[in-house]
Amino acid sequence: MDRVLFYRGVKRLFIIFFLGVPFCLPSASFSQVPNTPEAGKIKICGNFNIGFLSTLAPTLVTIYKHIGYQVELTSQPSLRCLKLTNEGLFDAEAFRTHKVEDIYPNLIKVPAPIGKITFAAYALDKSVKVENPDDLKKLRIGFVRGIQTLQSHTEGMNVTPANDPKQLVTLLTHHRVDVILMALSNARIVMSGNPEYQNIMSVNNQYLEYQMYHYVHKRHSDLIPLLNQTILELQGNGTITFHEY
Repeated sequence: MDRVLFYRGVKRLFIIFFLGVPFCLPSASFSQVPNTPEAGKIKICGNFNIGFLSTLAPTLVTIYKHIGYQVELTSQPSLRCLKLTNEGLFDAEAFRTHKVEDIYPNLIKVPAPIGKITFAAYALDKSVKVENPDDLKKLRIGFVRGIQTLQSHTEGMNVTPANDPKQLVTLLTHHRVDVILMALSNARIVMSGNPEYQNIMSVNNQYLEYQMYHYVHKRHSDLIPLLNQTILELQGNGTITFHEY
């Protein structure tokens, strides 16, 4: 009997002790959760329907695979990609020229350039001359919507944007613009071997040149040093090339 009472007393003390002591869990906040891509996947937006971007896509896949991430590519018009990635709906923007971050502050540039893009000026009229911005001020200009450097370069001028390179050339052939600014690589893809465009001529084959960079949303800023190092290493050992378009 005494033994039974003893065990009952111990049981009561056990219950009182654990009910009387607060049960604490370690606290968590969003600031303590690392900004790593969901499930090891990076979602990248780019206008991959534009000729040269489709050839750059494998480079992105290789870079991220090297640091342990899968890539999910989504093709959207250039301007829409910028806006959606800046809003955080994508983890990264495929490739852009410099100073995008001046207008889209949530995008951060990976310092190592991926390539170089050259824009040429094309026209139907032989008398059109394009050597500097002052020449453009007198003309109706066309280029693909969302190319931030061209928008800045032609600010305040008479511009008609196109959704893609083919539509851009159509603007010229239909005389809706006097000159188009177009990447050399896209011009080769769209116009090469097409008799419909045989009267289009380059009036300046190296009008503008820009380095191209990969941009990530600021929530993944911790990846930038690793991405930068990886790009330089892979370019150095020939795994990826420095693209020129």
